Amino acid sequence: MDATDSLATQDILRAELARQTEHLEARIDVSIERLRAEMWRAMYLQVGVMAALTTTIAGIALALAKWGL
Repeated sequence: MDATDSLATQDILRAELARQTEHLEARIDVSIERLRAEMWRAMYLQVGVMAALTTTIAGIALALAKWGL
């Protein structure tokens, strides 16, 4: 057994750095996809709410016009 057997070489460190980098990049990609999906859901919810409000306001306006108010 050599005295340097337990020391990390540059190749080992580079390999570990590459592995960690790939792992973090994969996690970032997943996080970005989740964020993108959440933004689309929020946008569709806002569109739905706006459509419902517009329909409600139009219905009230038509009812008031029908009653002559």
